[in-house]
Amino acid sequence: MMDNILENIAIIINSNSKRYEARIPKNLREYCEIINGRIIKVSNRVLRIECIFEKRKNKVWYIFERDIEKVICKIARRDKGFSKRVEEGSLSVYDVECIIRRCTFKILNLKMTYSDSAPIL
Repeated sequence: MMDNILENIAIIINSNSKRYEARIPKNLREYCEIINGRIIKVSNRVLRIECIFEKRKNKVWYIFERDIEKVICKIARRDKGFSKRVEEGSLSVYDVECIIRRCTFKILNLKMTYSDSAPIL
């Protein structure tokens, strides 16, 4: 299920954002996580978001699949409509923007274009 959600997020970002491009690399990335009091290397898929217009440092962000999954679970607990959209695989532009903003601790704000049906921030 998470593969489908990652692909949908990448498609929505690529089709609605003028500044950012999203990809899902085929290879896994490793990071360390504390599990049961031990530091363990975990390999996970990532969503790679790159700023394509600005020429500056820090223009590539890697968001791990597990972080996206945690944010989706937290939002789904409070919003039942969101959980239905996740199950159906029909995330809106606003949903994707909220997920990315929360995964990056409000550092990355995509400012995507909205249709008439989606709320504007």
